[in-house]
Amino acid sequence: NPMNPPASPPTAGTDGDAAADSGLVRRAQGGDARAFDQLVTRYRGKVFGMCHHLVQNEQDAWDLAQEAFIKAWRALPSFKLDSTFYTWLYRIAHNCAYDWLRKRRTVSDGEFDEERQRQVAAGAESVPKGSVRSDHTVRNKELGARSTETMSRLTPDQRAVQTPLKVGTSLR
Repeated sequence: NPMNPPASPPTAGTDGDAAADSGLVRRAQGGDARAFDQLVTRYRGKVFGMCHHLVQNEQDAWDLAQEAFIKAWRALPSFKLDSTFYTWLYRIAHNCAYDWLRKRRTVSDGEFDEERQRQVAAGAESVPKGSVRSDHTVRNKELGARSTETMSRLTPDQRAVQTPLKVGTSLR
């Protein structure tokens, strides 16, 4: 449901949660698949919820959650415990979902729209509605540069909870 909020971004949990996660991570880094399974069981609902909020499709959200856990398992040897496991996992899942959305948008933007074709008179000489104006492109590049510069001043944990928005979108 689009009205439901996404899974909570990572926040500082209790020390017990972080300590338990750290122990499970260390065991999983040592090859203990059961320890990683416990982490999956602990966080699969939150990861699914965040993915579902972003993609608005249950099956795709489960697929993305699974992809995030597979990527986490493969990257686990390089996880340094500089942040909590959930913060790290949340960022992986968030990136999986955004990559999926970008790919989906690229594919759908390139599809031929027959209805739009019928609405344009033969021989019409006009710029299609929705074309990007050069002044908007320049403004968006400037905003992007400022945003990137501002984000670079945040700590990794602060950056992890930021949700990128496309310029001009609403927070509704």
